[in-house]
Amino acid sequence: MPLKQHRLANLFWFLLRSLALVFPLLFCFCETGPTLTQTSDPIEFESVWQYLKVYSIYQERLPEHAFIFETPSLLLQSLNDTIKNCTVHYTKYLDGFGYALYTASGKAGQSGSDIIFDELTDKTCQIAIKEFTTGSVHQEFLSCIGKAAPYPNVIVDLRRNGGGDLDELTAIVDEFLPAGKEYIMARERSYNRETREAVTLEWHPWTTQSPAHTALRNKRFLVRVNHMTASASEILAAALNECASALLVGQKTYGKGIGQIKLPRRGRQGLQITYLQLKGMSERIGDYHQSGIEPDSLLAPGQDEETELTAIVKMLEPNFTGTIKYPLRRTLSTASEEGAYRIIDEEILQSP
Repeated sequence: MPLKQHRLANLFWFLLRSLALVFPLLFCFCETGPTLTQTSDPIEFESVWQYLKVYSIYQERLPEHAFIFETPSLLLQSLNDTIKNCTVHYTKYLDGFGYALYTASGKAGQSGSDIIFDELTDKTCQIAIKEFTTGSVHQEFLSCIGKAAPYPNVIVDLRRNGGGDLDELTAIVDEFLPAGKEYIMARERSYNRETREAVTLEWHPWTTQSPAHTALRNKRFLVRVNHMTASASEILAAALNECASALLVGQKTYGKGIGQIKLPRRGRQGLQITYLQLKGMSERIGDYHQSGIEPDSLLAPGQDEETELTAIVKMLEPNFTGTIKYPLRRTLSTASEEGAYRIIDEEILQSP
């Protein structure tokens, strides 16, 4: 090879090796944050991002750019919306599509599906609420509540009640408390349909909207709770304890002081987004999220139902020496997941 060609070849390889060293350094110095990734469904990314910006109570946890994640699922998981170090994410995709997922499991007023009423003594009755099922439990409650009128003492059994529909729950709270009563503190996201703006409403009270049911006025209440009393049922327990002087009896509750909206989307998988945080009206209940609500009277778990009910009746009737008329022996089912939720129509928002 002629000397001139040899020198040109050496210069070429020198420049090539130099560029190989410089390019990684340029990449390191120029990169200022996560890079945007490509997705096979950018419309889905935009849709999920829009609903999070509107409804998520964790606005401070939302990243500046949605597309730093490979999938919308990873974006949802990034909010780290879990409690008690468990693997359940409350902000997530829902199983199934459309509204059919959330229709009530039985017809309104169907006997025994959500509410069980029992006479225990001449002075004490018990109302067991299994869960706050969408579209049915309030009507069931109304259908049986007249039976409580003759009894001065009413036991509300919320054990194993994992929660449910917040609209059903608030309707039932209204039946227990007088109109205009503040019963729980909330911090929540709110969307204005007219201005299409979403804001965080800082801590404020929820207030009853109607007078207490005549059958539940001037009663002495006792609420049974345990470690599976969660979410919406904790709201009712706190409201009756702080606003109706009800005794809480049993074990510490689950401790889920957050609520979700369930958003069915037409043609796309539904979303569940945490939009609500809750705490008690006073220091007695306080911020019970992740810690639970302490009962006024602690009962050891594992007692048979008749023994436990007899002890509870004596808290309301100190001179009671007889036997209860009907010890509750039916098993109440448990909600599959602790919840306090509302169902939102996606059409209140602009299409992405």
